[in-house]
Amino acid sequence: MSGLRQPARAGFTLIEVLVALAVAAL
Repeated sequence: MSGLRQPARAGFTLIEVLVALAVAAL
């Protein structure tokens, strides 16, 4: 979704998911 970090990892961490949800909530 966000282009801040390169898709080096296949799965997202809980922190990244929470941040994504927080941004989406805004």
